[in-house]
Amino acid sequence: MLTRAQIEEARPRSSIYELYDSEGLVLRVLPSGTRSWAVYYHERGRKRRETVGRWPDMGLREARRQRDQVRARAAGADAVTVEAFAREYLSAWARPAKRSWREDARILEREIVPAIGDRPVATLTRRDCVAAVDAVRERGAPAMASKTHAVLRRLLQVAVERGVRDDNPAARIRLPAAQSRDRVLTMDEVAALRAELATSTALPRIALELILATGQRGGEVLEMAASDLQLGDGLWEIPAAKAKNGHAHVVPLTAWAVELIREARRIRCSERVIPISGDTLRHAMRQAVEAANLERSTPHDLRRTVATHLGRLGHGRAVQDRILNHVDQSVGGIYDRYDYLPEQRAALEAWEAEVTGAGNRDHQGEGVVPQGVTAAPERHHEAPADPQSGAACMTEAAVIGDEDE
Repeated sequence: MLTRAQIEEARPRSSIYELYDSEGLVLRVLPSGTRSWAVYYHERGRKRRETVGRWPDMGLREARRQRDQVRARAAGADAVTVEAFAREYLSAWARPAKRSWREDARILEREIVPAIGDRPVATLTRRDCVAAVDAVRERGAPAMASKTHAVLRRLLQVAVERGVRDDNPAARIRLPAAQSRDRVLTMDEVAALRAELATSTALPRIALELILATGQRGGEVLEMAASDLQLGDGLWEIPAAKAKNGHAHVVPLTAWAVELIREARRIRCSERVIPISGDTLRHAMRQAVEAANLERSTPHDLRRTVATHLGRLGHGRAVQDRILNHVDQSVGGIYDRYDYLPEQRAALEAWEAEVTGAGNRDHQGEGVVPQGVTAAPERHHEAPADPQSGAACMTEAAVIGDEDE
């Protein structure tokens, strides 16, 4: 460690030289005779130097105190984890600036944080980023891998802009081209799938059938609340906060959909109508698809299936878009959520007739049930009410706007 005498005896030379004190603190002696204090430290994986003062204006004791502050600051920057910075990214950048911030939040929570959430942002490498994205791709989800890469790239770009990193290790990662999914189930496949679902656990089955009955997103079905329902009028109002695209949406409910909701309420009396996770939903779908010996299909493929068959049944793009809550953001394209409600209901009732008819024919054949012939909704064994939820839902009329008794 340096002493005052060593500092005072330091004389200039033809080039800069340094006298080392301790823990990165040095006295730099310039050819001009100027003597300055500097601190060497590591931050974000790089060695850095910061000048903190000049001798004799800053004495040895103060120079050491400044050194400790610089190193503590650097250690704090290096300690910011991906999980902690993801929260900052969502609250300070994504949520105010992006309409699709909820999708970023889902991807961060499901894909990125479990893989690298405990890693310091400052020392994250390209290899770390590639491993996180490849883990998604290798489980058979190339489209989600691309989305995960995009969110990770944006997250780390914000880290660069805010001085947490010097570079973006996810910026130049090339992924194999993801083939766009266009999986649409045939009516025979719909029948086979429903036959397998009939033997599965009640709430996941109800959720998957509700996607088929309404054409809505799986996440929105799982977020359905009793207070969003008016079963007497056959309506389900999805608030903007629960809609993936941020637009409130009114869904007409057919008799099939209403019966499914009633069944869920008999099984579990809670504000959230189907209190299961997305993982549970996907697992039930995967099991049913495998048992029916069908090509790989996801819950979202059911939504695409509804849209495709509505077109086959003669219902135009305008009606399909309103059922799916696909909002046109062009001038004049944003429509009132009650627009086309009768047409939407007619389309979904025609679809119900197709599906329930398909469910009653041999799914190995290609016979067509005449349009307008509606089979009765399938009935399944009712599970007892959840003992933790009180009795059953006491009066549905008071809870979900049911019709008067």
